[in-house]
Amino acid sequence: MARDGFRPVKKMSQHQLTEIVQGLSHRIDLLHQGAAADLRRLNVLFFSLLKEMGKAEEITCKGCETTNIRPHLPGIEIDPRCAECGLLIDGISEEAFKDAELMDDSEE
Repeated sequence: MARDGFRPVKKMSQHQLTEIVQGLSHRIDLLHQGAAADLRRLNVLFFSLLKEMGKAEEITCKGCETTNIRPHLPGIEIDPRCAECGLLIDGISEEAFKDAELMDDSEE
């Protein structure tokens, strides 16, 4: 029974443990959603600033019509595919078909 005036802690039931785990899972989901929303806001601000500075361009995908914003900064490799559907946005430039040396360089 009680020792030194304190009751021993009872084990929690399976139902209580399930409720606690569900509550914790719900709070983690809320935290995840909040962090994702903040990251989206920062992304919009950052790319809006880059566009204003002339360091980014908007390209609309022909497949899914998603607007892709790509930065023009030194040292950043640009993915030629759509971020949403993966379709090749740029393709091969017309100059590559006219200039044989340009075509050879791109294959290396």
